[in-house]
Amino acid sequence: MALAMWRRVASSGFRTLVAAALVGAILLIPDRSSARPSTGTTAPAANDDEATGDAGVIVRSETVEVWLPESLRELASPVVRARALAEPDGLRRVLGRRGGDPRIALTTRCHRADGEHSDITFILRPLDVPDHLERLREALAGVADVHPGDVADDGQGPDAHLVPEGLLDRDQDQILATLDRILAEEQPEVTR
Repeated sequence: MALAMWRRVASSGFRTLVAAALVGAILLIPDRSSARPSTGTTAPAANDDEATGDAGVIVRSETVEVWLPESLRELASPVVRARALAEPDGLRRVLGRRGGDPRIALTTRCHRADGEHSDITFILRPLDVPDHLERLREALAGVADVHPGDVADDGQGPDAHLVPEGLLDRDQDQILATLDRILAEEQPEVTR
């Protein structure tokens, strides 16, 4: 009886060991969808025929637009924004004055390995999600101080835009269409 039990344990242990080795080998073998090349290889050049396999790889991203509801108009002011960012709870306090959880949008431009870019708009809930508050803080710290009559696109950071109250609570398609319309009205020469 002890011998039969030993054979059963040894057999199941061997099967477990073989299965673990196979899974480990599969996980260690890179494939075309790997985000980075394996050690000792270089990514293909942008004009190389094989570069299309890396077309979706994001090499750099930057926030290009900050969309604030009208009730947070004060954050568009460089003085108020600087004061809110200087104090640890300053931004949270400014956002909390509105009541509820204000939604704010950030448009991030993702630059791909093939030289193209894609814009992605995120809706943030900075009072409910701590990471969102930090992303907003970073974006606002980089907002260019643009005054009426200045050229808005100076390449120095994201542009701040005011949007109608409640827009960022709507359906995703409505939000994006309205943001595109606002951008086209403010900067007719910019195409996305």
